[in-house]
Amino acid sequence: MAAPTLIKTWQFQSNRVFAAQSTNILCSQSTVLGLKNMLLAFALKPWQVWGSCNGAGMFGNGDGVDRWISPTDLVWNNAGSGHSWIVLTQPEVSAKYALLLDLSPSDASGGVITLRLSLAAGFGAANGGSNGTATAAPVASDAITLINGASWGGGSSFELKRHVLHAMMSSDGKNTRLLVCRDGLLSGLWLLETAIEHIAAWSVPHLAYAIGQGSFQTPTEVQQQANLTNLQLGTAGFYSRLGATLIEMTLAGPSTNMTYPYTGHQMLVSLAGKSQFLVAPARYAYSRTSGYDGVKGKVPDLWWANASGARATRLYFPGDASRTFAMIGDLLLPWDGSDMQLE
Repeated sequence: MAAPTLIKTWQFQSNRVFAAQSTNILCSQSTVLGLKNMLLAFALKPWQVWGSCNGAGMFGNGDGVDRWISPTDLVWNNAGSGHSWIVLTQPEVSAKYALLLDLSPSDASGGVITLRLSLAAGFGAANGGSNGTATAAPVASDAITLINGASWGGGSSFELKRHVLHAMMSSDGKNTRLLVCRDGLLSGLWLLETAIEHIAAWSVPHLAYAIGQGSFQTPTEVQQQANLTNLQLGTAGFYSRLGATLIEMTLAGPSTNMTYPYTGHQMLVSLAGKSQFLVAPARYAYSRTSGYDGVKGKVPDLWWANASGARATRLYFPGDASRTFAMIGDLLLPWDGSDMQLE
């Protein structure tokens, strides 16, 4: 059967390998530094630095200076003590759209992060928030907390393994996806998605999801469709704002029990010569917040796939060297033709 149709063109930073280190903190420092560098390295519409702190007293707000240069510039500590943070912007989403990576709270392994997103206001005092210092991250008045002092995809159970990162961003800069892999599994997933065909009241039509699995034993949880649609992992849902109101969203239809939403859009595809899999677009950005419920827009180029037998592997479509799509767990994603490394 024909492949799904791509709405956007995509650029990739795939198979970025970060070697095992002698300690967990060294693993975290090199991998999180690499994550930041990948977002800045896209050829078209790359992310930009707004401000940063290196954990050793050097910081700046709104100066555009990247102070995360070497792994030792990444320092984890509690708020109120010296630690590292960085704010990245993507003006293609909105003029002041920004993502804060705050290396807090204290963690000997460096396996945790506080990740906050500003859709429209931006961080810092000039934008109605507060500036960052050597001991405190900057604040945005409309900040959405995506990860609150929890795993970014690493964790205390590194077992000193190497990590592999994959990042993809639409060529217009509006959609960014990040995958953290280790031990043959997906252990972290960040989806920063701008919707299309959205309602007019959604002034910044953007929804975001981020989760990491710090446990070595069960990292497959982050990629299972049920956890994305039914919010089974606590904060593991998409978040956005309608005006000033924080809303929780899913990529499903109105029924929270709908295994594969909108059956009229399903298709069967054969992946890498394996049995056919049922594939359905994960396109409907559906608000589950009382008073704001309903479909608000569509997310491009993301599909659910019935992959119960393939969670710890990756499959491709077509099954030749072109590899236009890759499936990992329950997600079918655009891909660049490379052989996706998971460990």
